[in-house]
Amino acid sequence: NNPAKGCNTLNEPQANLNCTRIDSVAVTADSLTLFGLRIENQGEIAVGASNIGIYLSDNELIYPGIIRAPLDVRQQDSLIGVVPIGGLNVGESVTLDASIDIADPSILAGQYSVGAYANYDRIFDEGNLGDNGIAYTTATVDLLPNIRCINNGTITVEGTSIVLSDFSLEN
Repeated sequence: NNPAKGCNTLNEPQANLNCTRIDSVAVTADSLTLFGLRIENQGEIAVGASNIGIYLSDNELIYPGIIRAPLDVRQQDSLIGVVPIGGLNVGESVTLDASIDIADPSILAGQYSVGAYANYDRIFDEGNLGDNGIAYTTATVDLLPNIRCINNGTITVEGTSIVLSDFSLEN
């Protein structure tokens, strides 16, 4: 009789990592930085090194898609980066700044809530995955398109108009 991963049938001490704070977020054309990201071990046992998933969401609830209840139809948020952290003892916390490269053409321009989710890849079992995430919700982030010319065309002047031809652009 093997319990499913994440189930605690013997009332053993449990790990419980939480993202408890994001002080601010800054964005440029190619990077997104979270300042004052705080992760706490609020569990009953020490945990080893783990990963924090950084997400873009269309709402204030960060949902990495790992907690699936029957008939759960929520859309999984977009993972844009991973921040590794070292192990944490019981009651210990770490506060850090994390920069994520967003010059990826799969990240579309728009407004998003930015969030973090502790132990997003479930490196270790936890007693409560429902409190692992936090969103920076006091503002949304505008991601700007990254349009660039990939081949040179011709530019001609016709009267008071400038005519561009044979250019190829990509985002």
